[in-house]
Amino acid sequence: MWFIARAFIVACAGIFALAAPQAHAQESGPGAYVATLVGAATVVDAAGERPLAVGDVVAADGRIRTGDAARVMLVLDDGTRVVIGPETEIALQLVVGSGAGVDRGDIIELLHGILRVRIGVPAPDSDLQTVSPTAVVAARSTEWTMDHAGDSTAVLVLSGVVAVTSTATGDAVALSAGLGTDVPAGGAPSAPREWGAARAADARARTSIAGAP
Repeated sequence: MWFIARAFIVACAGIFALAAPQAHAQESGPGAYVATLVGAATVVDAAGERPLAVGDVVAADGRIRTGDAARVMLVLDDGTRVVIGPETEIALQLVVGSGAGVDRGDIIELLHGILRVRIGVPAPDSDLQTVSPTAVVAARSTEWTMDHAGDSTAVLVLSGVVAVTSTATGDAVALSAGLGTDVPAGGAPSAPREWGAARAADARARTSIAGAP
């Protein structure tokens, strides 16, 4: 069982504040719907494993696996769009409900593969994290890709600002648009830097799907 440290970033005039992480309780129920699907993918939840289809509602604690060359776009209830790339597996940990007093600390766990996230309309009390075995990405309003392969995670920011924290050391870096970092197992995030054109284009291509921004 994961006990995931909770981190969040507040961007204001270029100043970042990272908060100490803490686990939050999960509640089962509708969490996201499948807006677009290319290729083959499956979903695993309390009902078992079945093929994924456009229009399906994925439970807040569901798990999705994509096949070779497949892509899936999920839309969360706040409008956040998540594109799951080929040969990828993710596990959702979404908070069900909205409104005053509801802490929308949603988590998308990237077990392997690649995804892209574009935040919808952020609420004052909400934040979203994508978590891999080596890194936590926290943001409130931005777009980024996260790629976990082998024992390392790569993060590229396409717009806005995110905080990337090592799950092993707790070291963190802030990334703005166009910058990336690599987080190896047991190590700290590398210094933010611009990726080469070919590497950035590959991350975009593997997370591109019709209907995505």
